[in-house]
Amino acid sequence: MAEMTIRKAQASDVSALKQVQQETFEGTWLPHVSAASAQRYVETDIGGRYVEESWPDFIVAEIDGAIAGMIHWRGDFIEAVHVRAGHQGQGIGGKLLAHAEQAIRTAGFPQVRLETDTFNERARSVYKALAISKRTAIPTMNGIAASPPCCSRSSSAELLIRIFGAQHSFAPNGLFGDKVLPSAAPQ
Repeated sequence: MAEMTIRKAQASDVSALKQVQQETFEGTWLPHVSAASAQRYVETDIGGRYVEESWPDFIVAEIDGAIAGMIHWRGDFIEAVHVRAGHQGQGIGGKLLAHAEQAIRTAGFPQVRLETDTFNERARSVYKALAISKRTAIPTMNGIAASPPCCSRSSSAELLIRIFGAQHSFAPNGLFGDKVLPSAAPQ
């Protein structure tokens, strides 16, 4: 794999970030949502609006000058992790998660949280390999789970949590490695 750079998103990344969102929708959610939900997603440009509103808070993985993936978090909650289909399986998601985890820990939070849909087997296998623990199932309410906001489906989502001080860490010598970093309490 070519050299990867992890950096803050820039305004010039918005178009590529929208493409990442579209690829994720088509490859991950579209096979599992109703036709009405898919139509609503497209007509209201949910992914595009999310990028336009939130890109200044995104961290991107860049390979050979192109966006390969992105991560977005608020507080201790990871809102989104997306890796372009052509770059999946190369450890990019893990490196983005390591970056976010370190920032969340540095901000003083005792844990990192994220949510995934039960149908998202690829993400679930990554999180399992990274030793992120399932804490609870989030059942759907009238066919709509908490994430993504666009999509009615018959599955549920899972809330996953890694409490700092756990045995593994996302980062080398940190949460996804062998060395455990000390826990920090929020300030």
